[in-house]
Amino acid sequence: MEQQKSLNALYPFLTLSKSASSPRQAADIVSQATSASNVFIFAELLSTPAIQSLRSDAQFAPHYRLLEIFTWGTWTDYTCTLPPLPVPYPSPNQLANLHKAASQSLPPLSPAQTHKLKLLSLLTLASTASSSSDLTYANLTPALGLTTPKELEDLVTDAIYADLMQATLDPARGVVIVAAVAPLRDLAPGSVGDMIRELEAWAGRCEGVLAEMEGRVEGVKGEARRKGEWDALVEGQRERAEGKWGANVGAGGEGQGFGKGDAMDVDSVAVGGGGGGGGKRRWFGGRGKRD
Repeated sequence: MEQQKSLNALYPFLTLSKSASSPRQAADIVSQATSASNVFIFAELLSTPAIQSLRSDAQFAPHYRLLEIFTWGTWTDYTCTLPPLPVPYPSPNQLANLHKAASQSLPPLSPAQTHKLKLLSLLTLASTASSSSDLTYANLTPALGLTTPKELEDLVTDAIYADLMQATLDPARGVVIVAAVAPLRDLAPGSVGDMIRELEAWAGRCEGVLAEMEGRVEGVKGEARRKGEWDALVEGQRERAEGKWGANVGAGGEGQGFGKGDAMDVDSVAVGGGGGGGGKRRWFGGRGKRD
């Protein structure tokens, strides 16, 4: 979705590039596109004939290089052309002067271009980090040309509100926790091989996980089979036991039981005291005999 929005925002500049009749006009298109707030994809513009012609122009070749950096580079790629930065880190005015000094190598950046390049650099760092431990405040702040944690938090917040990434700030641990990154960075030439190797490594890890899961599934199935066999054995033993018990009852019940006319031997104790009706009476086969 964000990719399509960025492409739609780029189309006016693609149209302008078709009518560019001079290197200066092409360079102006580069400046306008890299300053536009909703444009984050530049590969199509970079490949147009008007922009490609800047590569061989001595005066405006730096604009072509600048567009390359916006297409797949980072803030570090831009600042590597600057002279060594003084310590402590320069103030905004000093940094602007350094950018001006580097204008022979790359065009200076406007505030809008600076902010966008740092956003794009943040996307690259977030998408290429092997773990959240790489996205610490300590690592990100210098890589993005920032000086304080507050500046980093503001940049990440801007990226979140622009739907460029889904992330959470953890100031207590000094970590940026990234959940998703919009696919807005183009691939640099020669990076396909690296991507293939990364995908092959990822596929190998997936195969290892699948093999482990299959082993666990087979273990569960084996346990289920053993439980089923045990349940069947117990059920068989129960049925055999019930069968034997039923057979015994059926065979000996007639001769050993009591008929309806039979009476049990009981001791009857007279109630109410006195000797007239007292004593014990024992019953045998329906006939009473007084002791």
